[in-house]
Amino acid sequence: MKISFLTIIALMSINISFSQISAKETGEKFITSLFSKNFASAIEYIDESIYYKINEDILQKTVNNIEGKLGTFRKIISLREDTASFNKPIYYYINFENTKIDIKVNFSDNKKILGFFIHPHEEHKVKNQ
Repeated sequence: MKISFLTIIALMSINISFSQISAKETGEKFITSLFSKNFASAIEYIDESIYYKINEDILQKTVNNIEGKLGTFRKIISLREDTASFNKPIYYYINFENTKIDIKVNFSDNKKILGFFIHPHEEHKVKNQ
């Protein structure tokens, strides 16, 4: 009985810790895990609704393909929230060995990742108010 009770407490702690982090942090941790090739960690940030589409093998192939074309991942330079869009994606400006790109990350209401997309980097000017 003690073991199952402790397991329940541990699972609740994990769930609470995920709900306390922001979408920005989720995206940063996902990207860092992904390009550190820690696919087991990266998959934890994926929303359950798309588990059937994404697995560790697909993430590995995706990273190999991206780094094969863009070079080794260096760092996240900055991020930008698109608050005007319906699902409020976050664009992470990424420095790779050969170029810099944006990775657009879409999130579910529970701050889990619904998808990520590669885009050419765009400079966005802040409007004076």
